[in-house]
Amino acid sequence: ATVRLDNLPSHRKSLWLHRVLPAAAAVLVVAVPVGWMMHRLRKSEVPPPVAAAGEDPGRISPVETAEPVILVEKTPPKVEKVEPVPMPSVEKQEIAVVSKPETPEKPKAVPRPAPVLKPQPKPPIEKPAPGPVVAWWRMDAPGAALEDTRGRHSLRAAEQGTAIKALAPNKMPVSGLANKGAMQLGVWSESEPSGEFALRSDRSFTWEAWVLSDHVRRPVFLAGTRSGEANGQQGWHVDLRPPSRNVRRGQMSFFWDSGDRMFQALSEDVTVTDLKPHHVAAVWDHDVSKGVGEMRLYLDGEVVASTRIHHSLISNSQANPYQIGAVGNPERLAMDEVRFSRAALDALEFLGAEPQIMKTKGEWTEKAHWSAGAPPSGQQTAVVGRGVEAVSSRKAPSFAGDLVLREKASLKVTDEGAAVLPKAPGKLVLETGSRLIVTNKQKEGGRIGPIHLKGQSEIWGGVSTQGHHATRLLAGEITGNHPLTLIGVNNNEFRLAATNPQLGGVFATSRQKQGFRVLADAPGCFGSGDVHIGPYASLIVGVEEAIDERSRLILEGAIDSRAKAKVILNANATVKGLQIDGKVRPAGTWGAPGSKARHQSKVFAGVGLLTVLK
Repeated sequence: ATVRLDNLPSHRKSLWLHRVLPAAAAVLVVAVPVGWMMHRLRKSEVPPPVAAAGEDPGRISPVETAEPVILVEKTPPKVEKVEPVPMPSVEKQEIAVVSKPETPEKPKAVPRPAPVLKPQPKPPIEKPAPGPVVAWWRMDAPGAALEDTRGRHSLRAAEQGTAIKALAPNKMPVSGLANKGAMQLGVWSESEPSGEFALRSDRSFTWEAWVLSDHVRRPVFLAGTRSGEANGQQGWHVDLRPPSRNVRRGQMSFFWDSGDRMFQALSEDVTVTDLKPHHVAAVWDHDVSKGVGEMRLYLDGEVVASTRIHHSLISNSQANPYQIGAVGNPERLAMDEVRFSRAALDALEFLGAEPQIMKTKGEWTEKAHWSAGAPPSGQQTAVVGRGVEAVSSRKAPSFAGDLVLREKASLKVTDEGAAVLPKAPGKLVLETGSRLIVTNKQKEGGRIGPIHLKGQSEIWGGVSTQGHHATRLLAGEITGNHPLTLIGVNNNEFRLAATNPQLGGVFATSRQKQGFRVLADAPGCFGSGDVHIGPYASLIVGVEEAIDERSRLILEGAIDSRAKAKVILNANATVKGLQIDGKVRPAGTWGAPGSKARHQSKVFAGVGLLTVLK
């Protein structure tokens, strides 16, 4: 039974605090969220990796690290040992529907009477930078409650945990704040559901933390609202999982239970339970497409799992208290810098991100422009800040991370500075209003990609008198929900050489009234969306199925005089609609004069046919 002390009269509350609770505390057994019950800490022994006969399989052995984080041993509480109830396993799929397992209801933890201590002044709360952050628990020191930096979401301690050295860097990336320590074990939760931490159809969120764990033998609850209390098991959580089937190292899960259905972003085999600090993030993006949200799970800044949920299946309520940690979690588990934000943050906004940021206008190689006092190199990611105009015209060090152009930023790249263009697995990330201007003179000197389009942005094949007569090779995969906008100059060719899942279509035009071409050189290279070939541009269809048959082909304005036609069909293509200079053309087969297909002078050439569906 659950006893709510705040509902009792003062004389009965005193009786409970000073007589009943101390007597009851010795016999209470507290169940684990979602039925997870694990043994508690051993004082000094370190068992072998595989449990011997009769040995508790929950005991785990340490793994050597270059700089080990010392995990403090604790005296185990005297509680009755209960066999754990395993958490239900759900196969990875976009929407998983499974039967609900029967799990014992978890009694709420009854607060123990606090000893009478001399009041101590509270240390000043370190405020984070403005932004979407709802709560940020720094995990610096144990206490009767876990305070967040904004002073709004204090979590009561069912178990206080033990202070250890920090897992996250000192100073913290992105925020620049000092990091004093982390916490081993510990269980903290809201007294009642606040509603602030619900998975909603109209608002996104990002949960993130630094985690250190040894190998796990059962699912290990990190944080969330799916705790098995109140309204069934409704809510979300993030957990670590042991090896199973073909998984040798382990897995992570971002899990949400609607009350009727379970949805899970389950990673493949990942290295996370190796006694080394890792940054883990769970992102709920409520508006990934119309009426649909997406759960994404990140490990050290990379997406390792995702799944989508239709808005109609989301209740928008928080049935259970938000909780960090669980009774029965293994001994060698620690957490640091737990943060909940009401936005779908990207990886560069995580606490674990450590990009090099170009903050002022100028030449890429000049040290003074960079946040770290030097241009990026090695595994670093480069970010050109919002509105910054950057030029890479000198020999620059190469780097293996992403190149990110923030809102309204621009980067002009010449032959000497071409090393700044990312290569897989690094990618070019373009935010709203940004421009990449490639002015290389070599014919094949403009290799670009992979590309992620985060907003309406532009790729220029040159500018003024620079970059003419050159090919810009878009060799990597293009992703995102925005149009790929190509701005050509005199005798440019943009060659699309990869199959792309991008959803926004393609728009090609010239700002200088100079002819250029777009070569479709791979099936599906235009992704999904309309293909808009604007003034002074011409389209060369080089392979079958280059254009999605659900897309419209829109042709406008003058042609590239070297191409002799607006569309050169070197292969067949199928589209759902055709529009020429603002007029919708009828369905049927179109092609070059003499092909016995419909045609319009100077519009179609080549040996292929364009089929316009009814």
